Amino acid sequence: MASQEILIILSYKAKSKIYQVQVNTDSLVQELISEMHSILQPGNQQILVLYLNNFILDPKKKLKDYNIVKGSQIEIIITTNGGR
Repeated sequence: MASQEILIILSYKAKSKIYQVQVNTDSLVQELISEMHSILQPGNQQILVLYLNNFILDPKKKLKDYNIVKGSQIEIIITTNGGR
């Protein structure tokens, strides 16, 4: 799959928020986590975890490794080190 810019949907159910974000499919999941971290600004001991179809996205992989396409919906969970 060639690199492309797509619009995805990120849902943060804990705060009933929906974000539409344009990403490059060659981007690392970590880049998306960092972008959302700057928007959501969780506490020091909290981390962002991204889920696609109840599966945790590995920050070291690229978005295209998960076949993320335009309109894909990813869930954001903010957790403390040690659990969901």
